[in-house]
Amino acid sequence: MPAPSQQIPKASFEERVELVTESVELYHKYLLHFVFSMTNQWQDAENIVQELWKFVMVYFKDEHIKHLPRLRLKAKHLFIDHYREKQRKPAIPTDQLPERRSTKTVPEAYTDAEELRLKAVFFEQYSGIELSDAQKEAIWLHGRYGFTHMEIAEKTGTSASTIGDWIKLGRKRIAEYLSEGGK
Repeated sequence: MPAPSQQIPKASFEERVELVTESVELYHKYLLHFVFSMTNQWQDAENIVQELWKFVMVYFKDEHIKHLPRLRLKAKHLFIDHYREKQRKPAIPTDQLPERRSTKTVPEAYTDAEELRLKAVFFEQYSGIELSDAQKEAIWLHGRYGFTHMEIAEKTGTSASTIGDWIKLGRKRIAEYLSEGGK
């Protein structure tokens, strides 16, 4: 961003607000979809477009406020900045994460037999859904205990991405089952 001393002089604040408002009405939805096509995350796209409008309000020349090619170019630059910032943040390996206390929202089963009964009752409710035993186990561990994909992968010896796919598939099939009225 240019330094505050390099801000572009404006005719009047009200005129500038009106120009930016017209530009938002004309191009906001288009720019949101344009940025989403790069981010694939609506929240990130919305944040980037909001940053764009702030930048336009403060730094754009009045004659450029409604100029779509300049708006697209600045949106692309803001996306690049956003992407680079995400890349700079180091990922913490799971073995280095601090332990956190889990908050139990589901009552604990008293015995292993009771736990197996709860699991059986759960999947009996969705008997029309075709899932393998491994997929059911992943869904159970995620839903019942709140285990992460990585934790389930370590317990089952399956990759975390596969666990994520299974959970996604399970959610989809359960939603379809429920939308069909449990048939």
